[in-house]
Amino acid sequence: MRMLVLGLLLAVAACGFRLREEVRLPERLKTLRLAQVDPYSSIGRDLQAALERAGATLVDDPAVPASVLRIDKLDERRNPLTVDAAGRAQEFEIVLSAEVSLLDADGVAVMPAQLIELRRDYLFDTAQAQGTSNEEELMRAELHRELVQSILRRIDSALR
Repeated sequence: MRMLVLGLLLAVAACGFRLREEVRLPERLKTLRLAQVDPYSSIGRDLQAALERAGATLVDDPAVPASVLRIDKLDERRNPLTVDAAGRAQEFEIVLSAEVSLLDADGVAVMPAQLIELRRDYLFDTAQAQGTSNEEELMRAELHRELVQSILRRIDSALR
């Protein structure tokens, strides 16, 4: 049994698999200013917390020299995908998109503007409208968390 476990661990290590690590910002990007994002929104709060875990010191004062993470064109929409015989929507798609860019303190683009777009679809059951709206809110919250993680992964990829 031990040999089997050891063999599996060796096989996983040999294939290059490794757990995803937290993003660590380099020293030149540690002082950071968020632009164009509402700090009181769930995305703003989650992004601030994630950046602080990555080692960033967030500043608000534009006079302080800092890197700038811009979140432009933040958009969230709900589109109907299918309708029933009575013309009521049965399936919806939630789309969350943002254009993200990162400039260092000198104004040089570390990560040029990139569009991040996340999509989820769900069924809307008119007989269980209350439960479906709760499901939609959970899905929106999960999309917000995924957007923050996507932003961090893009930054990490641009830094490599």
